[in-house]
Amino acid sequence: MQRRRIRLMFQLATIPILLGAALQAHATEHEEATWFVVSPLQGDRQLSYLVPLEDPAHIDHARQIIDLGPAAGRTIISAEIAAGPDGFNRNQADPNEPLWSWHVTEVEGFGDFAIELCDGNPQLVEDDVEGWIANTQGGICFWNYTVSAELSQPPAFGIHSASEGAWFNPETPGQGLFFDVVNDGGALFVGWFTFTLEDGPLGEPDPHWMTAFGPIVGSRAELDLASVRGGAFDSPEPVLPSPPGSVGTLIIELETCDSGTASYEFTNGLSGNFPIFSVDPTDNCDD
Repeated sequence: MQRRRIRLMFQLATIPILLGAALQAHATEHEEATWFVVSPLQGDRQLSYLVPLEDPAHIDHARQIIDLGPAAGRTIISAEIAAGPDGFNRNQADPNEPLWSWHVTEVEGFGDFAIELCDGNPQLVEDDVEGWIANTQGGICFWNYTVSAELSQPPAFGIHSASEGAWFNPETPGQGLFFDVVNDGGALFVGWFTFTLEDGPLGEPDPHWMTAFGPIVGSRAELDLASVRGGAFDSPEPVLPSPPGSVGTLIIELETCDSGTASYEFTNGLSGNFPIFSVDPTDNCDD
């Protein structure tokens, strides 16, 4: 934790204005895709996963399967997957729509048959993602699963473990936020490194850090803010944190794996919002 925070402060202090082409490339990821739900042809309907299709031929055939069912033929999807959540792939059949800790990276095609090695279901992959990938060379081809619905719009991004790390507003370099996803993905802890409004002893605003904690609901986390003051340089004396929520509320809303908004409302009436971007989008985004 300490090393990660040191890395954060170094990054926030040295990163210039914008992340440029890297941010733009990740922001457009899946932008042209059409999203589909993949679920069992028969039997237990409690499991499903999401797949983005970009090939027009794949999209057309997926829609034929939705319209005609098995009569459309070539119902088995063969795809490559990668470990880690992407913020989109989830079990749509579960009312809570939990994210899977794996995601589709490429759809190879549709077929009537596939090798048994890659047959299974989303939960079998979830139970041992690394083992599944090692055993199948990263492939899935669930025999009893096929396209069952088309999403009218891309799925909402969900905050997840890959959202961890340093975030900042390019217009205010030298300060920012540090995310930790905890409680098995159910909550978000944030360290907010910023400055006070008042002039400090050196004639400029003093550094000030706050902490925030609260539950994650999809792409949004509403957090209770606490202020940490009273520390002294290289001193063993403990800092003096305020009670959670006594300072105000911080709301984090992520739109993609590397961009979102932070909104704040302090108990003294000060409020506002600002855009946030991942300091290192290659850590947060999956290709």
